Amino acid sequence: RWLRFFLEHDPLAVARRVRQTPVLILHGATDRQVTADQAVILGEAFRLAGNPDVTTHIFPGVNHLMLADPDGTPAGYSTLPSRTLDRRVMEVLVDWVVARAR
Repeated sequence: RWLRFFLEHDPLAVARRVRQTPVLILHGATDRQVTADQAVILGEAFRLAGNPDVTTHIFPGVNHLMLADPDGTPAGYSTLPSRTLDRRVMEVLVDWVVARAR
């Protein structure tokens, strides 16, 4: 069931329906599973639907798991020196949430 949903899910269709909820798209530039251009396309879909509060942030040197990784190949995940969320990701996330909580 999950695999079928995953394969059939269209995030652009969802984006076209989200018009009033703030959206934050965080993406690693070295992500090899979902490329950064797809994050940009998704952000544009939200904007074209009329959502005025869409932020897309691409992090250089960050992989699909939001870990520092200059290569981003999934086969190399287990050999990364750190398995801690990249600090830049957390900073952007916190700043975005705080700005909208005011």
